This record gives sequence, C-alpha cells and structure tokens, in this order.
Amino acid sequence: MGLFMSHVAPFKPRQVIIRGQAYQIRQAEANRRQISQLLYLEAEDYDGATPWDGEAFKRELTKPNCLYLACYAGDQLAAAIGMRFGYVQAHITFVAVAPARQGQGVAGCLLRLMIDLAKAAGYKRLTLEVAVDNQRAIAVYRHLGFEENFKREGYYTHPDGSTMDALEMIMYLGRKKQ
Repeated sequence: MGLFMSHVAPFKPRQVIIRGQAYQIRQAEANRRQISQLLYLEAEDYDGATPWDGEAFKRELTKPNCLYLACYAGDQLAAAIGMRFGYVQAHITFVAVAPARQGQGVAGCLLRLMIDLAKAAGYKRLTLEVAVDNQRAIAVYRHLGFEENFKREGYYTHPDGSTMDALEMIMYLGRKKQ
C-alpha cells in the first residue's frame, strides 16, 4: 500500500475537456502568485471567508505527503483540490471552485482524478469533511461514491465566532470496507 507521495507517480500537467470547455490541470506551487490565487478562489467559493491563510497554504503546498492541483480555464484559476497521503488512508483537504464554474462538472473531474491517484498509490480509503449545510457538495460526494461516516460537532469556526458541524465522508477504494 502507498504511504506517502513517493508512492505516487509525479503529477504531469494535463488538459481535460469538461462539458466542452478546455481546462489545464497542474500541480499547485508554493509561490506568492499561486497562493494569492488560491486565497482569492477560497474567498470566492466560501462567501468571502478564508478559512486558510497564506501561511496555511504554503505549509500544505510544501508538505512531502500532500498534492494540490490547480485547474485553469485560460489564465483564470477555476478550481483547486488538495489531498494528503497518510499512513492508512488518503484525505481530501481542500476543494474550491470559482462560483462561475460551479455546477459544470469541474469539482467532479478533480475529485475523480484524486480518487484515481489514491487507488494507484494503493490506498483502500479516502476521506473528506464537508459542512453539514453544504448540500450541493454532499450530493456531488455521494454521487461519486462517498458515504457518510460521522459528524464532527463545531468543526468549522466562522469569523463571528459561530460554529458549523462537519460531516466526515468516506469512500472505500477496495472491494471491502477496511
């Protein structure tokens, strides 16, 4: 079973066509320009909030067991996704899609790509967290084969101090639950 990025083939940039639109997918880099783009995308997708700051992105982008992909439509960042490869399972850490690109299959494409990478690395489980009120995302995850695992109470903290529960979802990548 793959345990770290050394078990994952290097990610080669690629072009994909999603509903007639060409996108370029490449590995995100820990440089000022890329982090600024990720922060802007995050604020767009999360109604102005930025749960991760620039330092958090920089840390994630430089961890040897993490892979972050940036998806571009022309020169505009359309979406991004991140995954951490752990000892036992892989975990989707970040998904954001620009509002103008939502509902067009971009998130599904990126998620399927990460699922394939986790399978190729030998992982049997893939997890993620999603806010319990994000029904659109939950529907996408269910459609791809994720199941509800458990609820994390008060997982997300909003700028006003209020909290939101998260639903941990899991996908079993092998034949049996392990």
